[in-house]
Amino acid sequence: MGLRTALTAVLTAMTFIFAMPALAHGPGHGFGEGHGKMMMETMKELNLTPDQQTKIKAVREKSQPVMQEKRKAMKAAREDLHNSLKGTASDDEVRKKFDVLEKAQEEFAKARFDHVLSVRAILTPEQREKFHAKMKDKMGGMHDEEGED
Repeated sequence: MGLRTALTAVLTAMTFIFAMPALAHGPGHGFGEGHGKMMMETMKELNLTPDQQTKIKAVREKSQPVMQEKRKAMKAAREDLHNSLKGTASDDEVRKKFDVLEKAQEEFAKARFDHVLSVRAILTPEQREKFHAKMKDKMGGMHDEEGED
């Protein structure tokens, strides 16, 4: 599998994962009315079992506080870096702030990816394929695989 294909798969899965609030609470919760409706339609087409719906909701509820904590840390590190850049901090001090931001971003990305894998484990292979195809259609070829590595 080429790098571009792998990235497309991860981005599609992440889109699905971050749509989970819309799935758990219905349209209009977390992503705006239009996005919630689109995700509800997609989920209906996947025919999630009640057990899958319950498991996905539990994964989301477990991941949400962790993701919020990581997001807050990332925001604080970003603000700290910006303050250092516009202030009188030395280049070395600014670099250290940048390193802190990079680490916070990496931790957030890892937590998000762990969440993706947890939800992915709940879907059947057929559901994964169907969802990927549906999201690719909905995104209008935004992640076309031309020029694949």
